[in-house]
Parts: sequence; C-alpha cells; structure tokens
Amino acid sequence: MPETKQFVLIKTTPKNVIFRLRSVTNPQLSREISLTAQHPQQPLPAEWALSVIADPSLFNMFKKGYFTFDKPEDLAQLAYQEGYWFGEKFDFKPASKDDENLILSILKVGNRTKIEEAIKSYGATRVKDVAVAHVDSLTQNVIQYLEKVFNVQLVVDNEGAEYSDAE
Repeated sequence: MPETKQFVLIKTTPKNVIFRLRSVTNPQLSREISLTAQHPQQPLPAEWALSVIADPSLFNMFKKGYFTFDKPEDLAQLAYQEGYWFGEKFDFKPASKDDENLILSILKVGNRTKIEEAIKSYGATRVKDVAVAHVDSLTQNVIQYLEKVFNVQLVVDNEGAEYSDAE
C-alpha cells in the first residue's frame, strides 16, 4: 500500500457527522472523526480511508451520502487492489459535495415534480436533512408539501425541527 497516498474526507450533509475510524494496517489505532460546518473536511492517509470500505457501518454512511472523498474513484481502485472491494468501481454513485446546494435549489424553486425526482435521486433522508437545515429559506407551501410527503414536522416554534432518522 502506498504510504504517501492521501484522501480528503468531505461532509456532504447539513448534519454533523461523528464516527470512530481505525487504521486497516493497525486496528488498535483509532481516531474520532468529527465533520462539522466549521470543519467539513478531514485529510486521511490511505490506510485510514480504506477503513471506511472495510467497516460495514462506515461504508453504509458513505453509501447513504453523509460524506464522500475527494477522489472516490481512486479509493475504489485502491480498495480493489488491496482486497477490500470486489470491483474497480463502487456499485453506487458517491455523494458530491455540491449535492446539498443542488437539493436546496430544487426545494427553493418548489416544483413538486422536481422535488419528487430529488427524493428518488438523493433519497428521502438527504432531502429531509437539507430541508430542516434550510427551512428558513423555503416557502410555506414547500414546507407544507414536504411535511405531508415525509410525514414529519419540519418547523417547530419557527425553527427547523429535529427528527429521527429511522430508515
């Protein structure tokens, strides 16, 4: 494994993302990773980035779009070469750091067909996260529509509501 290879872990959700990461070459070493609005990126050596692929719960978070990497194709290639992945590409499209802005622009326009397409494309959880984080910039009609679609309350006392992510 190339020791100098690095990847940048990038938060792609409005929520804070906190998890424990381990080195694949020395699993006794672990580190808490905290991706927040103030610290949305974390450079990682390849042996630590590969642990996202090796750990099923972290891989699930990656797959759901909570975070991505600056070079996901290179990570997939390295994971394949090192035996952590079974193909040279991922079987899903990793989230983009621009997804939040794209979802928000769709919500701001308020076109219901486009909102439904965004839910299918990005997933209900991602669209809900963006809606809650930016509820103050959405129209009342969009908020009411999303509350009906998701069966959750997005606004509580004029602030974005917290909801349980039980998908």
